[in-house]
Amino acid sequence: MKKLTTLGLATIFSLIGLKGFNQIVDQKIDILNINKTKYCDMNQMNFEEATKPNKLVEIIEKDSYSMRSVNNERSLGGIIMNAFLKQGYDEKKLSTLSENESINLSVTTTINLLDYKYVDSDTTFIKEHGKNLPTEEYMRIGFGDCDKYSNALIEVFNRIKVYNENISNIICCENKGGFFQLHQWNSFMYSKGDSTMITFVDPTSLDKEIPEDIEKGYHVSKNNKIFQLHLLQDLNWFIDLYIDNNPYTKEVFKQATENILTNKKETITTRQEALSLFLDCLENIDGVYKAEACDKELFAENYYDDFKNVIYQEGVKYAKRKEKQIWKDKLTNIKTQRYPICKNIIINDTTSNETRKTYFNLISSYIQTMDEVNESITLLDSFKINKEDKLDLLDGILFKGYLIAKEDKDINLQNYYKNEIKEKIPHSPYNFLIKRNK
Repeated sequence: MKKLTTLGLATIFSLIGLKGFNQIVDQKIDILNINKTKYCDMNQMNFEEATKPNKLVEIIEKDSYSMRSVNNERSLGGIIMNAFLKQGYDEKKLSTLSENESINLSVTTTINLLDYKYVDSDTTFIKEHGKNLPTEEYMRIGFGDCDKYSNALIEVFNRIKVYNENISNIICCENKGGFFQLHQWNSFMYSKGDSTMITFVDPTSLDKEIPEDIEKGYHVSKNNKIFQLHLLQDLNWFIDLYIDNNPYTKEVFKQATENILTNKKETITTRQEALSLFLDCLENIDGVYKAEACDKELFAENYYDDFKNVIYQEGVKYAKRKEKQIWKDKLTNIKTQRYPICKNIIINDTTSNETRKTYFNLISSYIQTMDEVNESITLLDSFKINKEDKLDLLDGILFKGYLIAKEDKDINLQNYYKNEIKEKIPHSPYNFLIKRNK
């Protein structure tokens, strides 16, 4: 569930709305009516108005079904039905539930089936049961983390659907349209003609037995344009599988970002969010120069140098050979300044755990020496957070150690850091990068 961005831009900001348009994309190409999607809180959803699924809902439902992790349908059905019966719900009673009652029962049943455990990294659990198990196995064992809760909720809701026509036009799937987080939750949605209404439920957060310090809750913008853009970003992962000549291209998305970034009629907050996405979409040196030229007021408070760091990294990446050294010098200067600042914030006794996590995410971007790698690991060891969060933070530091060793042509250290990542964080995306760049 980790995203390979330039050192966690997603942890600083979310995506953006568009320049003064009433629609986020031109109506002429909006064949799925993205402009007519609407995020609502659960208490604002009127499920009784659900109509036959429109094209957008159909595509999301198809993709959700294709992503299921189920090996034994009979076992899955038996586990879920037994959980219903324990709560007093037989097939007849399931068939009479209202839309809201069906959702509530699916959430409580999911929580009853699972207790929270770091099943992807808990070595005792993995040794006894294995990894990447099908959903019915996690239900049978009775443990799971956030994505297992999310997968279970989908299966439980769909099992009620077998008996209940009231919810035939409502779908439950993995989060669509929320901010990127190292966390998974669920969307419930229905069509209202061409429009699509979407709300969120996080079954992990609703389980009172989960540890207090894990990532939880759903994360979504209440600004509907921004929500629509997040939805469009989610769709772009799989939309080509279901639509020929996909009109929702990267260029449409990128142009919209630049429009709002340069539109001074937009609020500073909105333009700041636009800058975050603009940096995430850079593909050439012209874009780097545009980002560098932005007014300082567009850089989020306390993160001005962090954005500059990202811009300079992209400058090194896209500059012509004769200009690369200019960007390298800028990058070295910003790293030299920022590493001690981040370290001092981390070690300050008054710094909150959430702020420490943010600066640990950032500090690996500024590491330039092996001494700083070792110092950062020592700091992280003394940081009292849950194991899974600590491994996520350690991941970037170890990878920076690997990159420094590679630059120094130290084969032994390269192998050391490669093995540390592989053994301690087997799900790390850096394993793929190291393998690809042998």
